[in-house]
Amino acid sequence: YFGLLKDYSFNENTAKNDRQSRANGKAAFSKAIALLPDGSENKFWSFRYDETLRFSFECKVHEVCDGLTFYMAIKGTTSETIITNIKTNIVSKDLKVGDTISFKLSIPACHVRSGQYDLYFAIGNKAGTSWYDVIDGNINLPALIVTAINEDIHDNIGYITIPYSIDEKTY
Repeated sequence: YFGLLKDYSFNENTAKNDRQSRANGKAAFSKAIALLPDGSENKFWSFRYDETLRFSFECKVHEVCDGLTFYMAIKGTTSETIITNIKTNIVSKDLKVGDTISFKLSIPACHVRSGQYDLYFAIGNKAGTSWYDVIDGNINLPALIVTAINEDIHDNIGYITIPYSIDEKTY
């Protein structure tokens, strides 16, 4: 199965024209990889439901930037529907030409249900109102694959698992 997946290789020049048509290019992703539990590259972007989803990013600054915000959307593969997203400030101070920013993102195990999802990553200014770079399926970014750990239909339908508790039971 994994042999059928598209070859993913990425650097800051991958699909540069597409990326620059959707963002201003003041900074750019130079690395975006999924990680295995041991920290090595997860070439297939595939995780078990009970594994933490881990990603590593590196960005290079090409023009003075007003901080750095990271945005991620997890989307359905058959539509552009955003299932959930993350937007967080990585650096609040001004960045100068030549700066390199590296960071890792972790999504706790058992929150994204089994399935295949398209990913969308963007970096922008600290307010998140102007985007420096965008990477997604247009640049051959692999789909996120989360595999089931059992055959219980109720554990494997839907997109996300929400934390919950049941309190004050009486019978």
